Amino acid sequence: MEKAGIVNDGNEQLSSEELRLIEAQLGRMRGMLYHYYDQFYRFLYISIFILFALIVVALAGVERSIFLGPFFVVYVGFHSSYLFSYVTFARTYATAIERRLNRHYGKDLLIAHELEAAYIFPISKRRFVAFSPDNRGSFLSAETLQFTVGGAILYLVLCVWSVRLAWDIDVMWGVIYLIGLGLWSAGSLGYLMWYYFVSDYERRPREIVEARYGITYVGDDGNAI
Repeated sequence: MEKAGIVNDGNEQLSSEELRLIEAQLGRMRGMLYHYYDQFYRFLYISIFILFALIVVALAGVERSIFLGPFFVVYVGFHSSYLFSYVTFARTYATAIERRLNRHYGKDLLIAHELEAAYIFPISKRRFVAFSPDNRGSFLSAETLQFTVGGAILYLVLCVWSVRLAWDIDVMWGVIYLIGLGLWSAGSLGYLMWYYFVSDYERRPREIVEARYGITYVGDDGNAI
């Protein structure tokens, strides 16, 4: 097997032991992919229930509980993005493994990564969480857009409600609450914008596996995978 730091051209045949190891890694990554998809949607379902419960409690008479609302909406968006980053990681490695195995066998036997790139989004292109400019018509892009717009509207409604309530209690308290909410919101959104549109964090794993496995994230048709 290649030693760490040695660039692999991806053309040599793998031994039976190497095949066993790399196939085990593929199974692990596909399992990780499913696990974090499940965690992602489970977290969203639970969070939506909590938000509506919080609103019901506030309307039922414990109105100050709504102070948590805007902070929680931002947290939900941020943490769901974090969970989805592991979906991206798992797909990144699984794609590399499948392409390396295809190179070994000399034919495209494993094409799940190509189906994912075509049906969901290319893993190697910039996007915002799961919204892909290269695949805007996919259900995942549409759902991400729907979730983002709906969350933004809910966030604004809860902001107006909670800030007005804080202001009615005390002007100074209202100012402190507004500043805290602004910092929390701007910091979270700013990090997400930086992570998805500026940083190279998602490119780093690709560079590692490209060097170790001698593969690229460009398909035979020239399209990004």
